[in-house]
Amino acid sequence: MSQKKNIFFGIVLISLLINACLSQQLRKDEFKSKISQKIQQLQKDLRGELYDKNTHFTPFPPRFDHQKGLYGSYIHGNIIDKDNSYLTHLIRTNFKCDDNNMFVSNFVLMALLDSYELGTIDLQLEEFEWTIDAILEFRDKNKEQGIPVYSFWSQKLINGTWGAAPSNLEHVAQLAATFPPWLKNWLDAIGFSYISHASDMSKVFRVPPDADDSSVNVALGQRLKQFQSLTKIEQKWNKMNFNTSAYYELLKQHAYRPFANLTGDLEKKYNNTDIIDPRSYLAFYDFFDEQYQIALKEQRKPVLSFFSTWILNYEEQVKDIVTIPAQTNNIDVSVNANAIFGLNNVLINDKNASDYFDQELQGMYLNVTNLIAYTIKSGRVIQRPDIVMLYYPSIFDFYWFAARNAHLLNSYDSEIRFEVMRQARDSLNQALRNQGTQQILSEIKYDKQGNAYWDEFLGDYADKVRGEDRNFASALALNALLDIWTISEKDLKTGKVIRKFIQNTPKNVTDAIDKGIQKIINYKPNFFETHDENVFFSGSLKNNASNQMFMPSNFNNFANGTSVNPHTTEFNWDFLKTLRLAVKGFIPKDQYEQMIQETWFQEQTPVDFPGYNVGEGFTFPYWSSPAITYSMSLLALSKHISIIN
Repeated sequence: MSQKKNIFFGIVLISLLINACLSQQLRKDEFKSKISQKIQQLQKDLRGELYDKNTHFTPFPPRFDHQKGLYGSYIHGNIIDKDNSYLTHLIRTNFKCDDNNMFVSNFVLMALLDSYELGTIDLQLEEFEWTIDAILEFRDKNKEQGIPVYSFWSQKLINGTWGAAPSNLEHVAQLAATFPPWLKNWLDAIGFSYISHASDMSKVFRVPPDADDSSVNVALGQRLKQFQSLTKIEQKWNKMNFNTSAYYELLKQHAYRPFANLTGDLEKKYNNTDIIDPRSYLAFYDFFDEQYQIALKEQRKPVLSFFSTWILNYEEQVKDIVTIPAQTNNIDVSVNANAIFGLNNVLINDKNASDYFDQELQGMYLNVTNLIAYTIKSGRVIQRPDIVMLYYPSIFDFYWFAARNAHLLNSYDSEIRFEVMRQARDSLNQALRNQGTQQILSEIKYDKQGNAYWDEFLGDYADKVRGEDRNFASALALNALLDIWTISEKDLKTGKVIRKFIQNTPKNVTDAIDKGIQKIINYKPNFFETHDENVFFSGSLKNNASNQMFMPSNFNNFANGTSVNPHTTEFNWDFLKTLRLAVKGFIPKDQYEQMIQETWFQEQTPVDFPGYNVGEGFTFPYWSSPAITYSMSLLALSKHISIIN
């Protein structure tokens, strides 16, 4: 009898276990089905942002220039009143200027490629090639054929030199010149002075090519090599971008070297390589001093170099055609993260990389990686995001830019050929898996259903949370966590690329990812609010706290060689267009901190970050693109379903 009871209870237990497993599998299948449906919806939304034909600007009826193959990108102003009224919400989200740039479309293509590799989508090859064709039009035509230097905007020929020509902004500038005074005054009053005075600012649009656009383009081209189905498109890209070594020579030539005045070696090779925007020096002076002290301790010359934003020196400018904004180059840690992302892709895919990945470039590569790690570990990314990331108000932009470098190096560990790549991998992993993850998780919020999300600042002010950038922030935070804690590898059975968590991934990380994915899946837009906006990038000047005029400088010259006293001279907006204001050379920490205590153009040095929703009469322009929100959401879902499978 006892034996029969045991058999009976055994059968019952097995039945319960089978039912539990079946129930769990059903829930898993249902979850996967919901993800797949959301991916299909996001693809549809994304295609709605693709320009399928060229259109031309007309003031009436209003219509903007659109370049076939590009994805929509729009310039907004971060207008916000003291009450964060619904009226300013409507103006902020709906009052915009269409912008044709290559940057947004590059990120969309990379997200599509990554998702395609994971098997979650099929590529629409004709549309994909449209976008490649459009991006190739942005190559800097002032450079020799084949050098992959790219401009944010397409160019037009002006007096024998190719200059950036944002057509829609130029049309708006021409239109603004005809505005009556009352209309300009009204635009000023609601915070759109950059539109009312667009005709005066048209020359500001003549920006040089930059390391950001150029490097993400290099990464895209190297990525194309990994897909046999895209051979034709890769060959088209390579025909325009084959001289990678010349590109990295240009980046070295225009790099920032704070210690060049101490060593003298590189100063002889490169002109004025130790001059930088005062904001960049204030952002990283502690790191510079830390590296200087290490060199002293090791009894060697201090050597430090980073990728400057603009691939142009002051002396190379062509007046009113190719000019550096505010006359002085800068370093942005997000731009540097994208620069080494391009380089990491080259080092993994280009068998000839050793021909130009010399000691100098290896040094820059490691310096940049250490700067990224410092920015995370020191908390500088939280303390002063406005000056460590001049063009990227979103901290989640930065976390993901850093994380995708770590993921790439972790996933291609067996193909690493240079010791500095291992050092970079370890440095990034240590920062991202500790302080970086903690910082991302500290920003998490939960809705009533227990789903996780992240907000940044767009529309959140005066105790009102509109969450205009919620889906963007959440998608980037999820992509960052997924790239920090997973690797990609080929499934030995299917030959497909899959994602898998690394061993000992913390449960609070996997829980946050699961709950964040649920939030993306369940999001449904409504007429009265939007969560698909974003501040993917922006102008560098946000408010007085990010005004370089109010920061320590030791180089204050006009083009004719005359200078001003930066302490007693009253601030003038025109100085940002005419005065070359900079920090030259290395300043010891104790001396620099004394300079911080002084006044600059009769103002105290802004040492604290007041937030981005502090207009002070100045509304900064930012670029928003629903296509970025859709593609980043699609990418996060693709990574997650790959892990589930």
